[in-house]
Amino acid sequence: MKINFIDVGCAGYMPDPWSKEGYGKYIDNVIGFDLLDNELNYLDKEFPNNKVYKSIVFDQEEERFFYVCKSNRVSSLFKPNISLLIPYIRQLNNIRKPKKYFVDKYDIVEIKKTKCIRLDTILENLNMDFDFLKVDTEGADFNVIKSLGNYLDTQIIGIHTELYFKEMYKGIVLFDEVNNFLEDHNFYKVKKMDGVDNFWSNFLYIRNDDTKKEKIGLIKKAYQVED
Repeated sequence: MKINFIDVGCAGYMPDPWSKEGYGKYIDNVIGFDLLDNELNYLDKEFPNNKVYKSIVFDQEEERFFYVCKSNRVSSLFKPNISLLIPYIRQLNNIRKPKKYFVDKYDIVEIKKTKCIRLDTILENLNMDFDFLKVDTEGADFNVIKSLGNYLDTQIIGIHTELYFKEMYKGIVLFDEVNNFLEDHNFYKVKKMDGVDNFWSNFLYIRNDDTKKEKIGLIKKAYQVED
């Protein structure tokens, strides 16, 4: 049994538990979305059935500003909210000693105008079903999820998403609203994972679907979730 995988914000590496040495062996096809060209080469080596779109995903197909930060991986469609990031960095340094973080990694070094795409537009042109969405976009995860359109209700059975409890980027949608939206679409939260208390966390959501019990069981096993 294999699953097909959507990875929005795919730069750097495939996150646990989906590394090639782990449950990545159950991934067949991957479509990835990211602008960081120099951090996408691992896909060809680890997941040869891949297609990468060097594009930004959003729920509106429109041009938007993309804020490139000093540390590329905290770049976002939303401006960093420095007033909240200062206490966040302070808390992060307390948690992850002796590693040291500095708020200047959120300094904006470039503003790019970029055309955003929707996931349902991409999926309409692919002759396969996709089972799982991993999304990590520094504040735009809700917009990415919404961009699935009807595919959220008909194909996707698992979502790994990073959600925020505070407006660390200006104008982002916070946890409660995203959680309510997913519940309205028959998803339920099965696991809260790594994060920083009161600021953000990663979550696993599963959609109730009796026709895909085997694949749902695989996803739960990957994340060490007991029924």
